Amino acid sequence: MNTTIEQLRGLLAEHFKYYKYRDAIAEIKALKASGKLSEETWNNIKNLINNRDLPKGQALNLIAFDSNLPLDEDTEQEAYKWLDLFINNIDQNEIVDY
Repeated sequence: MNTTIEQLRGLLAEHFKYYKYRDAIAEIKALKASGKLSEETWNNIKNLINNRDLPKGQALNLIAFDSNLPLDEDTEQEAYKWLDLFINNIDQNEIVDY
């Protein structure tokens, strides 16, 4: 399995299963700021999402099962919409709720 996918899965499962959305984003931002989430790893995760390089069905599985998050629609397109917002929220100062 792709290491970057496993890293993304770990971030989502560890933080979004147990924290509210804003708290999870803040926790991941803190990991990034402290260097525990390296810039290289974060860039690999962003590229994986931005280039839509996850295997078919994986984006939906990451959100629905690993993160245990409800989506408006249980589709791959909706999962990528969530992941795009996730990236923006980590990279920007302001957090936009899903």
